[in-house]
Amino acid sequence: MPPRANAYQRAIDVDYETVGGWMLFFCISMCVLRPVVGGFQIYLEVSAFAWKEANFPGRLLFASAVGVELSVIAFGLVAGIFLWRLRPRGIWMAKTFLLVQFLVPVLFLIALTTFVKVLGGDSAALVPVMLPALGRALVYGVVWWLYLSRSHRVKRTYELVRQRAEGFSVESAPAGV
Repeated sequence: MPPRANAYQRAIDVDYETVGGWMLFFCISMCVLRPVVGGFQIYLEVSAFAWKEANFPGRLLFASAVGVELSVIAFGLVAGIFLWRLRPRGIWMAKTFLLVQFLVPVLFLIALTTFVKVLGGDSAALVPVMLPALGRALVYGVVWWLYLSRSHRVKRTYELVRQRAEGFSVESAPAGV
């Protein structure tokens, strides 16, 4: 490879050494927006919950749901930091977070409908209430999963991360590689 082409390749690689564009927006959404919005939602739910009127199983279910939501927020924050800091497992963690973020409401809906049925209530009324949240989680997850899987920028950036982790760099590569 001529020296000019090698310099050009290094200039392109420098552009991909940082998180930018949609990947940066995704990182910000996981590290800043999701914790703020999720924390505010939890605050509203906790302040609106009728603690005195709720029985023990109801309190336990509510506390469990809040704990799971806080865990999902924390996992998203860690995954976002891994992605933002260009850690080799960043893409895997982000995709795992997207899967968990969708599966948690599904599992919560199953648990809640089972709980309501055991208590003798009408669980069919819960499904229309939960469907919009499930739909949003599904669309959000599919869009970002496809972006992480098909984006040229993500592939090139994490290809450089993988090469660095293996001790390979453009400067140390023989000409023509």
